[in-house]
Amino acid sequence: MNRQEFIEKLESFGLPKSEYVIRSGGSLLLRGLREETADFDLCVSPELAESLSLVNCPRNEKGSYVPFDDVEMRANMADIPFDVVEGFNCETLESVLALKRALRRPKDIRDIAVIEEYLAANRDSLAAAGHDRKSGKSRDLYGFMIKKGYDEAFSRLISMHMSTEYTSRRMMGYIAGRGNASPEDIVDEMMAILGDIEKFKQKHISERAQEKINDFYRHWNED
Repeated sequence: MNRQEFIEKLESFGLPKSEYVIRSGGSLLLRGLREETADFDLCVSPELAESLSLVNCPRNEKGSYVPFDDVEMRANMADIPFDVVEGFNCETLESVLALKRALRRPKDIRDIAVIEEYLAANRDSLAAAGHDRKSGKSRDLYGFMIKKGYDEAFSRLISMHMSTEYTSRRMMGYIAGRGNASPEDIVDEMMAILGDIEKFKQKHISERAQEKINDFYRHWNED
């Protein structure tokens, strides 16, 4: 399959884009680093795995589930780092490279060379675009917001800033509690959360500074 054929067939499965990550060759294909790939290697969320009754699907020799022809699935989306490429969650190049270096099959050698060359040539631009790369907690919030019907770009922006367990859980709690919070309300809540964190940091810094001052005077008086 070439890139267009890959996308058309993938979309024909009717899978929600926020619920899976495209791995390995498919990730390279969508980035323009491969001309074709033979199959689909997807890691899906527990929710999607359940809706597909994945545990009841046949498995191949690698232990992956095969719910459709030419499709391998594993229910471990949370373990796979990804970037968003034209609306699709694609395994990061660093992750693909690590696996291919470990396997080093004949078909991996060319991919390794292409990925290494691309990363070396685009190091600065990739670092600047690092906001599209999601931590586990950021992915949880992103997926939650998509399910609630928020725009993908807006969900990505919010999840980028709410990437810790505390911030992502607090934001999800806010959205769940409000029911139909507007984007403006969510931005206001994000700023409030970040403001609270900054206050905590400053309070902690102040307390540590006071401790050092107290230690100085205590030792000075002892002397």
